[in-house]
Amino acid sequence: MAGLVVEETYRGGGVGTALVRTVEAHAASAGIGTLYLYTWQARGFYEALGWSAVETFEQVGAPTLLMSKSLL
Repeated sequence: MAGLVVEETYRGGGVGTALVRTVEAHAASAGIGTLYLYTWQARGFYEALGWSAVETFEQVGAPTLLMSKSLL
């Protein structure tokens, strides 16, 4: 999962959480056991939703975090 951006005006209202939960539910219903994403700034947001850090790497010269979540 990549590219989730909620316009600043709508942040904090549950839009991002609803989007992530919808993707998780759809993936689980399709039999996918683990999801992965990468983020530059939203580590705390995803951790609050149960995602875990896997590793940090550089992408285009910037630190990037790979995260995962088991759906099983």
